[in-house]
Amino acid sequence: MQPVFDRGIFYLNTIRSYDDMKEAYDIQQGTVNYLNTVYAVVAFFLFNIFLCVFATFWYRTRKRRCEVALRMAMGSSRRTVMGYFLLEGLALLLLAAVPALLIALNIQLADLTVHTLIDASTARFVGCFCVALLLMALMIVAGIWYPARQAMKVQPAEALHDE
Repeated sequence: MQPVFDRGIFYLNTIRSYDDMKEAYDIQQGTVNYLNTVYAVVAFFLFNIFLCVFATFWYRTRKRRCEVALRMAMGSSRRTVMGYFLLEGLALLLLAAVPALLIALNIQLADLTVHTLIDASTARFVGCFCVALLLMALMIVAGIWYPARQAMKVQPAEALHDE
């Protein structure tokens, strides 16, 4: 049978049935479908969270236009006012992050998460929490920066008159 298995630089080593190959492909395809579904759900929730956080801080800053005008009239610089609003937003994030960290840690320790494709290690938990915190901080900064910048362009007398 040597001449049958030896074809130039190729050599037939093993033979697998089509049913075995189809089963292996289906398992792999199921994993890919599962991951695609997970990624789609994560992207959907991330987008919704972005819109909610962004809109909340946008609205908060927009409603405080008179406060920005008053601070500017009392001699605060644009940088000081912007720093104040950003620091306040990030302080709110850190205040919310502490209970969120405790809840997430208890969920992880109670083994209520699904981790079939990757290990649930401490480094992964810390990394994911830090990335989530960073993304939330970016959303808050984006939600505060533009409306505060717009409010700083308004003359203080005009903003106070609108109030």
